[in-house]
Amino acid sequence: MVDWLFPLIGGLGLGSLLKGIVDHLLAAKSKSNDRTYQEKKDSYMGFLQAIAESTYEPSLQKTTMAGLAKARCDLFGSREVRDRINEYQVQKDNRESILSEMIIAMRKDLGF
Repeated sequence: MVDWLFPLIGGLGLGSLLKGIVDHLLAAKSKSNDRTYQEKKDSYMGFLQAIAESTYEPSLQKTTMAGLAKARCDLFGSREVRDRINEYQVQKDNRESILSEMIIAMRKDLGF
């Protein structure tokens, strides 16, 4: 009777330990994904707000803030979003179309 009891108890303990480790790793991954999402969202919203302010009320300070917001998007944004932002800043014509493409790329990157 004892021959099968101790391995059973040991197996249950090992299973609980493995489940705890897996749960911890999944929670850490979820927390990291949430933090990344929030950084991207804040970066994109900050950039859009900065370009709106620097477009309608231009000043050195607002242009500088737009540059900082772009740098933040360069840090956290996807390649597609960064490309649209660079295209927006280089092109003076057709900005409405580029802005629409940029917003689509941002939504895609955020999972919408």
